[in-house]
Amino acid sequence: MFYLYPANKMENLLVLLDKIQQLSPLPVFAQDTVIVQNAGMQHWLNMSLAEQRGISMNMRYALPSQFLWNLIRNLASDEDVPEQSPYSREVLAWRIDTLLASNEVIDDDAFKVASDYWQTNTNNVDNNKQSEECTEAEQLKRYQLACQLADLYEQYLIFRPEWIDDWHQGKFPAFDQQVSAAVSGEHEHTEESNAIWQGKLWHLLVREQPYNPRELVALAIKNLNNTDRLKAQALPHRLSFFGINAMAPLWLEFINALSEKIDVHFFHLNPCYAYWGDVVTEKNAIEAWIKGTDFSADENTENIKNDENSAVNNQQLGLFAQESSELSIDNDESNDLADINQQVGNPLLANLGQQGREFMALLYQYSTINIEVFESAVADLKNEEVSDVNIASPSPEAIAQACVLASVQQDILSLTDARSLESKSHHQAPKVDGSILITSAHSALREVQGLHDWLLHQFNQDKSLTPKDVLVMCPQVEQYAPYVNAVFTRGWQDIADEVPPLPCSIADRISKDAEPLVAAFSQLLTLPDSRFQVSSLIALLRLPAMQSRFAINLDDIEKITHWLEISAVHWGLDKAHKQQVLAQSEVEQTENLKGASDSFTWQQGLSRLMRGFAFADHRVIYQNQMLLPTIEGSDSELLGKLMLIIEQLQITAINMSKARTATQWQEFLFDLLLQLFDDENDNGLNVVRSAVESLVEYCQHANYCDEISLAVIRDFLNSHFSQPDPGRQFMIGQVTFCSMLPMRSIPFKIIAVLGLNDGEFPRQRQPLSFDLMTTTPAQLGDRSRRGDDRYLFLEALISARQALYLSYQGKNIRNNKDRQPSLVLKELMEYLARGYGWQLLGLNAEAESNRLGQVRQLPMQAFSEKNYLDSFASFDANWLNLRRTKSAENSEHNLKENSILQVSSSNEDIIEDSLSANDVIRFYQHPARYYAQQALYLYLDNTDTLINDVEPFVPNHLDSYLLRQELLNYYLAPEQSKQSCDDILLSAKLAGYLPDLPSTDDLIAGWQKDSENFSQFIITELTQNNALTIEPIDCHITLDLGAVLTQQNMLDDGLFSNDEWAILKAVLPKRLTLSSKLTLVDNKAVFYRSSSAKAKDLFTLYLHQLIIQIAQTDEAQENADTLSQICATHGYYFDTKSQKPSQFYFNDIEDAKGQLLRLVTSFYLGQHQALLLNGDLAEKIRKSKVFDQTQFEQFWSDSNSFQALGDDPYVQYFWAQCPEYDDISPRLLTLYQPMFEALQTVKTSAKQGAKK
Repeated sequence: MFYLYPANKMENLLVLLDKIQQLSPLPVFAQDTVIVQNAGMQHWLNMSLAEQRGISMNMRYALPSQFLWNLIRNLASDEDVPEQSPYSREVLAWRIDTLLASNEVIDDDAFKVASDYWQTNTNNVDNNKQSEECTEAEQLKRYQLACQLADLYEQYLIFRPEWIDDWHQGKFPAFDQQVSAAVSGEHEHTEESNAIWQGKLWHLLVREQPYNPRELVALAIKNLNNTDRLKAQALPHRLSFFGINAMAPLWLEFINALSEKIDVHFFHLNPCYAYWGDVVTEKNAIEAWIKGTDFSADENTENIKNDENSAVNNQQLGLFAQESSELSIDNDESNDLADINQQVGNPLLANLGQQGREFMALLYQYSTINIEVFESAVADLKNEEVSDVNIASPSPEAIAQACVLASVQQDILSLTDARSLESKSHHQAPKVDGSILITSAHSALREVQGLHDWLLHQFNQDKSLTPKDVLVMCPQVEQYAPYVNAVFTRGWQDIADEVPPLPCSIADRISKDAEPLVAAFSQLLTLPDSRFQVSSLIALLRLPAMQSRFAINLDDIEKITHWLEISAVHWGLDKAHKQQVLAQSEVEQTENLKGASDSFTWQQGLSRLMRGFAFADHRVIYQNQMLLPTIEGSDSELLGKLMLIIEQLQITAINMSKARTATQWQEFLFDLLLQLFDDENDNGLNVVRSAVESLVEYCQHANYCDEISLAVIRDFLNSHFSQPDPGRQFMIGQVTFCSMLPMRSIPFKIIAVLGLNDGEFPRQRQPLSFDLMTTTPAQLGDRSRRGDDRYLFLEALISARQALYLSYQGKNIRNNKDRQPSLVLKELMEYLARGYGWQLLGLNAEAESNRLGQVRQLPMQAFSEKNYLDSFASFDANWLNLRRTKSAENSEHNLKENSILQVSSSNEDIIEDSLSANDVIRFYQHPARYYAQQALYLYLDNTDTLINDVEPFVPNHLDSYLLRQELLNYYLAPEQSKQSCDDILLSAKLAGYLPDLPSTDDLIAGWQKDSENFSQFIITELTQNNALTIEPIDCHITLDLGAVLTQQNMLDDGLFSNDEWAILKAVLPKRLTLSSKLTLVDNKAVFYRSSSAKAKDLFTLYLHQLIIQIAQTDEAQENADTLSQICATHGYYFDTKSQKPSQFYFNDIEDAKGQLLRLVTSFYLGQHQALLLNGDLAEKIRKSKVFDQTQFEQFWSDSNSFQALGDDPYVQYFWAQCPEYDDISPRLLTLYQPMFEALQTVKTSAKQGAKK
């Protein structure tokens, strides 16, 4: 008998299955066969049965296609039908590939469309020769076409077996009629030709291995009545189908025949207890009403499939119907609208339930015994008193006490529309609670963070809730997996008793993303085309399996990374490989590439390291190479391992290019795994081996013996690695994250759906141009991606028991503009607004004033204050502490209070201290960085070694400056240089930081000439005889800082507040010795740089002039006579923009002691709090006529500068937002304005050395 068990709750179907197995037990050693759609349903069913019985055993679970194929094979003929179907998609692809490459297909004009696709050049080429010697790209395109055709044929076999019958007989009449009905004009001929060559191709496949699914099923059904055959092939005692909501008519036909011999129990989810096979969408119902025509459910099916905008139209027309029902209209029109409402029933069910409606229509075609187990949704209340309500019409008390989620589920169950006036009478006031929550966020990360906070609140409120009761679904879980790991999986330092971690698992991940070794193996398959970038090798070395194979660790990898950086390795194995890669990418320039060098290659880099280890302990130029003395002692062993790895990869790249048979590829790839990876405890290796073994298996079943190119192998394995594993990590006692897959209607207390964005869900699949099913009228039972996704959303809606959390990215993260939700979510929002009084933006004008039930908008940042004021406030203390820290650091008062607390414990008199001028200069270059590093030991600079795969094509500014500075020093004092000018230039060329271009020599020559001219300018300016005599001397001064503390009026200019004076009293020494090293030429202190003068250069001149002037007043100075003759401090700089020298100087600065005391005292204050003192900002203020908050904010976030002030990591740390200009300007101007007022500029003419 064929038993149907429809139910609106999966738990009731489970109880039924359990009772049937208990009341009709099988023999002791017999297995109970249960057919499920996926491994997730199998796991839930098995665990639930074990929970009810205490044990679940002797259960055999199988997938529908696999089980039914084996059963049909056994009933038909074991000899005629192989165990592995030659018409399965995977095997069929290789068979089709063989036929497409055969001369029989290539020479047939009917296959011209298919042959032209994969053949690059078919003109004037012998077909026989071409079929034997096709390129690797052609083989790949042919294989990809074969895969697409195999997938289409599998669909034809299941959903269009009548086509297969016709093609088997070489006829196409039935299809011609369908084409003529669906297409017209110029497209009709194309569709007919597609049908002809696909039919011919199928005929060739059948000729090799006869196969007709209808005949096979008919033979199996016939053998069901053959007693002898039936005894030889024992049927299962009982067959149960559980949780399946879609099946091809072909399979249902066989199942119905099977039910005449054994009991077949079909447990399926039915969201509505009433008959709803004739419901239509609002759009189609109203269109039919407007046209004055009748409308059928069959037409509804076709229109829904072909109308991509049906959801939007449904909302608009539904609003029309709702508003019309509330207006005063004629009785006839009122009756018509009532008929429309009756045709639609529940709009959610009508719009989302097409797939289930069609499947039930298929089931009802057969003679079945129906046992319905529907349960009222409003019985799912915490108040158990309301449990015996009627399914069809619950009492008003039950409806009033039900949550909104249960009410919506009840509407679907009873096929009612909450928007009707009769339904609204039950709940006049808006019905809003936490059972359905719609959340809008700016990004996927904020979606996950908002969900995490909400779940913590749910666990706080419901002590019986456990992580295994929560399911989180996403359209593509891979897009959310990194954020889930970051938010839910926290480090030990973030775990506290107040916020326990939420254990979670991520199911449905594809191997390529979930297993690093699989991703690395996919990368290895590209070695023949690889440039051998340095970052790719470092990524390989970070794999634990490779580290174990070559006995290296993370410290070794950091050391190797440093070696590769200083040896200038970027890409390319050697000169020949580099030339080959460049020739492939720039064929037209092949002749110009014959002179490609080995610069930046692995060969030159490893050679420099190895020779440097053998030759000397310092840099040596040998055979036009700069050898690096970096390798010492046992590091040579690590260098040897690195060279071994490169050698193995090079050999692999050469050998991998060769085409092989499937068996040969298996042997080659397994050897590769053995050479590079240690196979201990790495699941990735098992995944790779399984994929390679499946390649051999499919080729064997397809009798495919031809050699396969690397491109095809790569495509096959990457496709295998991109398939999700539905059973892994699903429901393992934790919060389960998974993709939205069909037929996963497992009930959970809490179901969350993330990523319900417009255009992303329901998902769409672009049909192939030669897919005949898309160009013919749809038939009952056809599957579509959009239909599956719509029904998935409906299943999620009716499977949630306590709460449904729906999230989408409703704000653009760049400009904060609104973004639309998914169409299915929009339909639900419209239903909640019109039926339950929810106030949703865009749907109700009064939403601005009444935000009850409105979509919950998450703040864009996790540390936003609003994130801790919401009803579902965040539990993350780290973000809150960061927010408090930012607020405190933006407050000058709090900054000073914290500083006083820091120094209060060490409030002892400091007698003496000593500083160098360089300490003060380094502080004023970046006070915030100096404070962070010296006082807080906080280093925010990115000190990680950056590996660049791209060789330099323009000189690095720092490297070019250092070379120019070295040349300038040589020309100014050649006798003091350790290298000659030629050695300096040669070292620069061989160091590896300059481009390997012909223009580099000209560039170096230009720098050399500029440095020589600049040096001559300096010499001319300083001396009369073109001979520069440099005299270095030391200068020391002593400052009485105790007087500053006792007589604060010495600096009574508002520089420091009272709180800051309190800090200074604790940290300022009584006496300070300030030392400086001066370079004297005649009677001038001289500084020079081969770069444009910046604020830090001017400050250096200014500070030394202050020291000199104070030293000149001290007759006890060691070099008093020499210092007394210094008249000024000069600075010489080479303006890189104008390509001219510039000269600045200071002399006779007024109040030199007071200015120096201000600088030094601010220096000590800056050791205990962050100060925003920026010389470039002070210079910008000086040059501007008007400078206010607006100009300051522009300077803070200046996108034209190399790094805006607000983008500096230290400034960001202490000042998250741009501070008020009036708060920082007094101190800044007090310290820097005297410097700019005393600055003297010497103008130079175009001819260097001329002075105006």
